[in-house]
Amino acid sequence: MYVDAVNLESSRSRARFLNELSERAAGAGIPFDRGRADECLMNYAHTVQQQVGGGSSVYQSLGGAAQEGLLEHAGIEVLGELPDQSILCWIPATQKRWLIKNPGKWSAEEMLQALGSQAAGSLWLGEGQRLPGQFAPADLRRAVAMAAADAPRLGARPLSGQGIWPCDGRLLVIDGAQAHLYDGQRFEPVNHPQLGNRIIDFNADKRWGEGIIDATLAMTSETAAGVLQQIEEILRRWNWTHVADPQVAAALVAATDVQAIWSWRPSVSVTGASDSGKTTLLQEVLVPMLGELVIAADRSTEAGLRQAIGCDAMPVVIDEFDKYRQRQLVLELFRTSSRGGTILRGTQDQNGLRFEVHHIGWFAAIESGDIWGADRNRFIRLELRPPASRGSLVLPAPEELRQLGRQLAAAALWAAPTATRLAESLRAVRIPGLPGRLVESFSVPAAMAAVFCHGRDVDCSTAADVLRAMLAERTGLVGQGERDEIQLLRDILATNIRVAEHNVTGGTVYVQRSVGQLLSPQDRVAPYAFAHSISRDNLSTLEAKGIALVQPRGAGRERLFLAHEMVRRELLADTRWSGTCIDQVLQRIRGAEREQQRCGGLRPYGISLPWPECLNDTNGEDTEGDSANHNGAGI
Repeated sequence: MYVDAVNLESSRSRARFLNELSERAAGAGIPFDRGRADECLMNYAHTVQQQVGGGSSVYQSLGGAAQEGLLEHAGIEVLGELPDQSILCWIPATQKRWLIKNPGKWSAEEMLQALGSQAAGSLWLGEGQRLPGQFAPADLRRAVAMAAADAPRLGARPLSGQGIWPCDGRLLVIDGAQAHLYDGQRFEPVNHPQLGNRIIDFNADKRWGEGIIDATLAMTSETAAGVLQQIEEILRRWNWTHVADPQVAAALVAATDVQAIWSWRPSVSVTGASDSGKTTLLQEVLVPMLGELVIAADRSTEAGLRQAIGCDAMPVVIDEFDKYRQRQLVLELFRTSSRGGTILRGTQDQNGLRFEVHHIGWFAAIESGDIWGADRNRFIRLELRPPASRGSLVLPAPEELRQLGRQLAAAALWAAPTATRLAESLRAVRIPGLPGRLVESFSVPAAMAAVFCHGRDVDCSTAADVLRAMLAERTGLVGQGERDEIQLLRDILATNIRVAEHNVTGGTVYVQRSVGQLLSPQDRVAPYAFAHSISRDNLSTLEAKGIALVQPRGAGRERLFLAHEMVRRELLADTRWSGTCIDQVLQRIRGAEREQQRCGGLRPYGISLPWPECLNDTNGEDTEGDSANHNGAGI
């Protein structure tokens, strides 16, 4: 006796069953008529179908194995279940990713839309007698629901949309409804949307990489260097502040083509006067080169930008990014993008939204405005000056720029495996006077330019020379990467206080003096002052604001005591520090100690700093130490 589960309406399942019967019959010497046996199976399926009625079918009578056979017969695969219990499916025949929000309400018309014409003949809509191999909409709804019950939960598996993504040591190139894995030498097609714990968002309407596979396979060092040089020559038509900026900008465009692969992604700020050509650069050069799916907008809201990005890794270019209400929210969105973090948003259905950003954003504005703290050192600032001579700017035609952009994307894909490894190594380069975070940001274009100019066998030493050349003469970047604790101390010392002073006639006038001025009286030649040389009135005024110069017990040097709660309330109420635990920030200053001291008639807790040594940091005398902290060993 031979017993097996078989899907009677699937020709593949019946063939497997009949093959096994044929082999067993031959082994036992029993005559076997395969055609007659197949006919009997079909008759049995029809008989069961008539017995259970039109609302059900033979699939239900045969249990879970038959349910899977129905899905195979219908041409639908259940990928998994989302947190809101909706079901994500894949239809190979139509190359569609289909979301079924409620299987009980999945209509027959939507089934036809999802499955396409090939499945239309298999769906029995209740008209006439059901033929062998047909299934009712209720059958498919139940089969999908049963499959979803045991399918993977997709809450922690975000979709990967259009673009180039890192994938287990290789690069996943998703172009429309096609995907390939690239290992630096060859491309392997990916035909199924589920790749390990990743769900690929195929979309035939979003083709962007026409010819990129052939162009990448044919790429050579000479071709890549030539493409980068062409783009640099176009960018040199603008009047840049730094000589290296055309190469930096060209390499950043290439890095943007493969932006999701980097472990650290800088943002790009293009600033300059209103007549310096920022809009022309972005809209007439960068947007065509970055491809058909580039997200180009002016003054976008954070929510609008987030929804436009979706799950794709397409370039983002925002013009007119001067100060407006939503700008800080957009900056916070791209702060998450630096290392590819996750954003969680609440939704009305209480299920929440999971969102990830892996983008190198391009922002153009007259000035960089209130980009501060954690945002400031995430930016590569490229500054334009007004043109030396007025006149129309001669640029290549849009189609020529688009073709050049396709070649650049292929070269970026070709260079990416080497460039990502180089960028990691370049983070360890120490450049005196510049913070480590800025070196980390510039390591991305430097690594890409090094591979383009010197080939895929370029060594780290050569790449480090490219990095140093990009950062040469950028003394204005020292303050850009200033540490938070130094910014805070500088802001405290720069706060103005209204004080009384005696004039030459013996009268009293009220003037504004900064905290730093009160700590350093005008009658001293030295830049720093000690408590005994500060007037009693000034000392009382400072103590009322939470600041005192204290003498430690013994023979220790004077220290600057900051009663942090008083300082935050009296001096920083209208600043960005107003809602910050400034004591935690101040403790990062070298030599800082938490203690209790007399100040303003009280004994509050606060932070004391070595005085006047702590001013060395605010004067920019120790920026190299920050680079060492960020980067570890130097090269």
